[in-house]
Amino acid sequence: MSSLKRFLLVWLALSVASGAWLFGQEPFVAPEGIPPESNYVYERHYAQIQEIMSSPLASRAANLEAFMKKLHPKSKALEYMEGFFNQIRKAHQDAGQADQAEAVGKQMARIFPDSKALQGQEFQQAWAGKNYAKVIELGEPMYAQNKDPNIAFMLAQAAHATGNDAKTVSYGDTVVNHFGAQKAAFFAAWLADYYQKQGDSQKALSYYDKIVKDNPNSPPEGWTREYWQNVCAKPFAMRGDQAYKGQQWQKAIDQYEGLLAYQPRNDVAYYFMGMSYWQLKEMENAMDSFAKAAVLGGQTSTKAREYLTQIYSARNGGKTEGLDEFLAAARLAVGS
Repeated sequence: MSSLKRFLLVWLALSVASGAWLFGQEPFVAPEGIPPESNYVYERHYAQIQEIMSSPLASRAANLEAFMKKLHPKSKALEYMEGFFNQIRKAHQDAGQADQAEAVGKQMARIFPDSKALQGQEFQQAWAGKNYAKVIELGEPMYAQNKDPNIAFMLAQAAHATGNDAKTVSYGDTVVNHFGAQKAAFFAAWLADYYQKQGDSQKALSYYDKIVKDNPNSPPEGWTREYWQNVCAKPFAMRGDQAYKGQQWQKAIDQYEGLLAYQPRNDVAYYFMGMSYWQLKEMENAMDSFAKAAVLGGQTSTKAREYLTQIYSARNGGKTEGLDEFLAAARLAVGS
């Protein structure tokens, strides 16, 4: 046997063993009269693809792309190529080869730029990897085509994570309206706070009201009771302040009572209730409210005690005997 022939035999054996020969494999060509898109041709192409899919994993995607480029444009096998590439990517993932799996994903993005399935997979990978800029880049075109509220929810979280207030407002509003202020409680609270800072009290109140309505008795998942109580108290505080400034004394009292249902030790609420009762000349109620504000020891404590003393002494001939007992009763009432 000549040296050249021996070399060629060795080369062929090594090539077959390594799968390198598949790069040059020619797709089956149908005899004249048989359409290239026929099942007959596809069955033979499928057999060839299975050979490629059994080649070494490291070269499998390159082998498949080389074969694919040689297929007739009408070949039925082209319809399933994305699925075969996805099998290769998954094989890398299952083998713990994250970099190689990512490389096949990029290869697929180049070969199948309009693939909705591929876009969805990349979107999910970006989400899992907390690549929020990529989530927005991929998710917005998807959402434009399919108004899926779950995509909107992910976009809202990505927008918030990247500090994009405009997008957080847009997608946050969508998820609150769709899921309600229980599942989307975070965004309802964020939007309420955002609009309050913008000076749009009516818009802020609309979100606070959703939170109270959807979570009347207990906090939503992930919230502490204290945080939930503070958030639920805010719409009552805002409306109470508005009513007080508008000299709507009874309305102010009603709102502050609503606030106290969530924050029973809020001295400011008691103080302004006392002021409102005073305006209505309901002195017993005014004294009771001032006394509770005084014993809670908050920011209004000193002023509340001053007004309480003023009213009490005026009703008792200028004397303050018994005021300490009155305060003691208030202290017991508020648990202070």
